[in-house]
Amino acid sequence: MSTIELLGVCKSFGATRVLSDVELTVPAGSITAVLGASGSGKTTMLRLIAGFEQLDSGSIAIAGRLLDDGQRSVRPQQRGVGYVPQDGALFPHLTALGNIGFGLARKDRERATRRLLELVGLEGLERRYPHELSGGQQQRVALARALAIEPSVVLLDEPFSSLDASLRAELGRDVARILRAAATTSVLVTHDQNEALALADQIAVLEDGRVVARDDPRSLYRDPPDLLAAGSIGEANVLMGERHGARARCALGDIALRTNGHRQPDGPARLLLRPEQLTLHLQATAEATRATVLELRYHGHDGLAHVVLEHPNRETVLARVSGELVLERGQEVWVQASGPAHAWTN
Repeated sequence: MSTIELLGVCKSFGATRVLSDVELTVPAGSITAVLGASGSGKTTMLRLIAGFEQLDSGSIAIAGRLLDDGQRSVRPQQRGVGYVPQDGALFPHLTALGNIGFGLARKDRERATRRLLELVGLEGLERRYPHELSGGQQQRVALARALAIEPSVVLLDEPFSSLDASLRAELGRDVARILRAAATTSVLVTHDQNEALALADQIAVLEDGRVVARDDPRSLYRDPPDLLAAGSIGEANVLMGERHGARARCALGDIALRTNGHRQPDGPARLLLRPEQLTLHLQATAEATRATVLELRYHGHDGLAHVVLEHPNRETVLARVSGELVLERGQEVWVQASGPAHAWTN
């Protein structure tokens, strides 16, 4: 198992800076999800680790071995890195078996490919060509091909983006299981927050070419370092308020704050509450704020209600509700907040 270390990594294409002073450590044997919007630099980071691009400055090392320092760069085939591109990039004229074994020495090919077919759950499909396989099966072949060289690191560039939602979730779980079974250090590039939260041991949030947050999924969701990171991981309500010690006053009333033992200055603040911290009532209660339903996004097991608060600021908030609750647009409801909230003083 190998640790990946990126130190001060910078990369530009012409006059466009794509990555700026990126610092990232991927622990050995872990799965790190690099999460960011299109154009944030995710794929460029992956291609630099793989050796498909050379960095401008900084350094990239795997298992302590320097691969690129902006002056010298180890060739991709000498890095021990497996790469799974977005579309799988299988050879259409080769069977599943042929794709997995491509590039392996003939004497190793049969044994290795049979073992990998079993690992990725494709036994019996080895003689099929890519066009005879489903999208999910093609991505399993691509993963098996990446693992065939017994890499120390596997890089996956949005490998599930072309799949439908149910298959995407199922394949994501299977791929995470396979990578952990192979004890391979992995980097998964994605723009899907749910995918990152569900599959990764660590999430790195990339924004405009910089890593703005990095932590395990639970800690990053519950204790984001700033509002930018909070909005990148899950849904977030940001309300204006007035901080006084360990509490704050806002449109939803008086709310306890998460202090983490740190003293923050009093004064105007932006408060973060997750949708599950808001409860909707159909009748008025003493500690709730009146609101009007704008829309309800129904997800089956639950829903996400968009409501506008009857308050001078007319702030809109999201509340997670039971899938059994039926709400109509324009319906009057009452919103109650449950702390603690995060607060960032302006």
